[in-house]
Amino acid sequence: MPASKTLSFLEKVNQYPKTTYIYHTKIEERLAMHSHNKHQLTYVEGGMAYLKTNDNSYFLPARHYVWIPAGMEHFIDLKTQVSMIRNIYISQLIF
Repeated sequence: MPASKTLSFLEKVNQYPKTTYIYHTKIEERLAMHSHNKHQLTYVEGGMAYLKTNDNSYFLPARHYVWIPAGMEHFIDLKTQVSMIRNIYISQLIF
């Protein structure tokens, strides 16, 4: 029997273009600059973070949302302990 490949959550975001994907994490992992083919709505539940893009840095205080358009290269830079990051990845076909 062939070994099955485990997809990272970023691969899962792009796996089904017509679907919405929800991902919650304590964000103990640090992601490099990346993009995906879905829009992203992110909620910082506690602590503070920065959304970094190629051109700018945006402050994300606790209990705030940020909209990241599909295709925008970005990463989240944590500056304090964050209790939870909640992400909804929305198909471009909806907007």
